[in-house]
Amino acid sequence: MEAAPDQGEEIMNVPIVLVHGAWHDGSCWDRIRPFLESAGHPVYTPTLPGLQEGYSGQAPTLAGQIGFLADYIDEHGIAELLLVGHSWGGMVISGAAQRLAGQLRGLAYLDAAIPSDGDDFASQVPGQDSDALARRRATYRAMAADGVWIAPPPAVMVGVVKSEDVEWLEPRLRPHPLATWLEPVKIDAAVLQSLPKTYVLATDPASPMMGYPAHAARLSGSAGWTCVEIASGHDMMVTAARETADILVASAAG
Repeated sequence: MEAAPDQGEEIMNVPIVLVHGAWHDGSCWDRIRPFLESAGHPVYTPTLPGLQEGYSGQAPTLAGQIGFLADYIDEHGIAELLLVGHSWGGMVISGAAQRLAGQLRGLAYLDAAIPSDGDDFASQVPGQDSDALARRRATYRAMAADGVWIAPPPAVMVGVVKSEDVEWLEPRLRPHPLATWLEPVKIDAAVLQSLPKTYVLATDPASPMMGYPAHAARLSGSAGWTCVEIASGHDMMVTAARETADILVASAAG
């Protein structure tokens, strides 16, 4: 008869599901995966609908992407997991947590959106009045030349500046569906409050455009939250893979 795993072994085996942000796909986590797996964690990196290489179908909705993620986790039989969202991916993991709360060990937000009920991605910049929010939504619509897809930006816009990192990342970036930035998400605050949560803020450079430093400042010291800074640009999983992995391993351990 095999001995039951001790608590340390259970922590090492915590699955980690990594959810990419806008323009990215599941391959953006390729640099971080080896560090997490070497620490004993099964790692899952789904690509959300519409972000697959060569995708030519109908643009997905945010609700559809949230449903896809929840279905993916159920279909793979993943439980007691750490669910991680980068940037816009915070919208997706927050929505999916409503359905998956009983299966989650915790949530980790990497320089990410943290929506309240009824928020869209445009509303994630704290302190906007209604006019500023309307202008932001109009800006997002203008970014989609065809009214549907937003072309990927240069890598420098996500904090990636070294030539070798730029060459690695830019071929992996995809057009992103505009609708997923403008669709509100349904959130039950009590569900999120019940889960341990980590917020990781990129500081070199910080990304004030989407208000991530303001999110971190608001959450620092809040019950249920652990806030950590990392000296990296926004795409920390590309430019600081080992350091980001270390933070996630600590988050999985609780």
